[in-house]
Amino acid sequence: MTCRMTKETTEDNVVPVEDFWHRKVNKINTLYAYGAIDTKEYIEEMVRLGFTKKQILDDMQNKED
Repeated sequence: MTCRMTKETTEDNVVPVEDFWHRKVNKINTLYAYGAIDTKEYIEEMVRLGFTKKQILDDMQNKED
């Protein structure tokens, strides 16, 4: 069976991995800043994106100072 829903991919349609990652980080930061997610969810999401808990907690503490 052939999937008829595929479309040709051109380089114009592909977002570079680094840009995609930065957008994800910005989205999580925005959700946290507006209170849409709590601290626990924020930390979990940032760890999922590759940060360590120590990096996140240090950054959060620096923002408070």
